[in-house]
Amino acid sequence: MSSTYIRYTYNTTALRLAAVFTAQDLGALVVDNENGSNYRVIATGSGVACMSAEQGTYGYIKVPLGLCKECDANGDVGDLAAHGGILASDSTPAFQAAATTEQAEIAWVASNSDAIVAEVPVPEDFDGTQAVLAQAQVVAGTTDAFSATIDTTWAGGTLVADTLAGSALATVHQATATIAAADVADSPDTVTIKITPGAHTTDAFLLRSLRLRYVRKS
Repeated sequence: MSSTYIRYTYNTTALRLAAVFTAQDLGALVVDNENGSNYRVIATGSGVACMSAEQGTYGYIKVPLGLCKECDANGDVGDLAAHGGILASDSTPAFQAAATTEQAEIAWVASNSDAIVAEVPVPEDFDGTQAVLAQAQVVAGTTDAFSATIDTTWAGGTLVADTLAGSALATVHQATATIAAADVADSPDTVTIKITPGAHTTDAFLLRSLRLRYVRKS
């Protein structure tokens, strides 16, 4: 088999750079799940010099935080008396400005796990035969590791649930969840996304950004 059909996948950039490639790996595809890039093996050994980045492999579905609304466990937003689930500085969760940078963020105080929901369009070059990686920039604390259930519905299809997993860090870091190819519609027009934080009795959870990384159609 040609090495161009060999595929290696690494969950972190550090693991990718530490990998050792031999002559039989020349031309192999290397996937870095942390930075969202693909590479080709161009030399034996390990490190940056052994790989060349490929362009245009992935596309991104970005979820503006301002679109998100509070919802119940079934994904329904509140009625008019409840302002239709609109988030504000005094809602729970709150839509607020981050300290110092004033970046928009959604904040859940400790022990609050109210869900949020948003619907966004899916680009025409979306390949529904491939897995999708949810990537969120989050802040937690030194006690409670960030975690949340991410429910997705592709073009009104079956509701699927995955775990958005982060770390016990009080600084901005990435939380990810893989949505299996079998759970993704082939040619969806839209995707509905619901985020429900996990237990966090000590630390607040902050969501700074959310996007879905997909494979573009070849």
